[in-house]
Amino acid sequence: MKSKELIKRLQEIDPTGEIQVMSDGKGSCIIGIDSEPAYWDGPCHYVDDDNIYFPDKYYISDKLDGKIVISTISLEDFVGYKTDIENDILIDLECGNKGFYLERAKEQKEIEISFRNKTILEFLPKLYSKINDGWQIFHDKDNPITHYNSSYFKRGTEIKRLCQGETTALLGSGDFTLNIETLEWTIKE
Repeated sequence: MKSKELIKRLQEIDPTGEIQVMSDGKGSCIIGIDSEPAYWDGPCHYVDDDNIYFPDKYYISDKLDGKIVISTISLEDFVGYKTDIENDILIDLECGNKGFYLERAKEQKEIEISFRNKTILEFLPKLYSKINDGWQIFHDKDNPITHYNSSYFKRGTEIKRLCQGETTALLGSGDFTLNIETLEWTIKE
């Protein structure tokens, strides 16, 4: 479905624009919508004129300029990310075992933090190595800072995108700062 078709259908269903939208995934709520390059995070599968397109994982589509991704979050993840206001959320959750959801979310958050820290430890030396080899790191002008694949290495005319691990190290280590005018990431002094 193209964005214009989605917008048209939403306006037909809810002309006021006031009805809540949710995904059909169990317990998932829509938290955002973003535009990404068609190749980012794997192939873009879609249906067009009753044909289903399943490019293989190495195929980069030349038919698509980009894709729109609707992001969802489960109640457990939401509670995990919002532990600073967990009591308010728990009051609002209308599920049977609120304690279970909170414990599960806290466990998941601990796993995510551990994984993030391991990723930073693995990829931070790789960033420093690239910089020592003459590479500079720049940020795309029109992408949000937290968007994976929005930063790239540049050395002369060579350009390479940061992978997800490198981006995690860049953003999460605290070792780098972004010059807003040049959009270059540099090591903090």
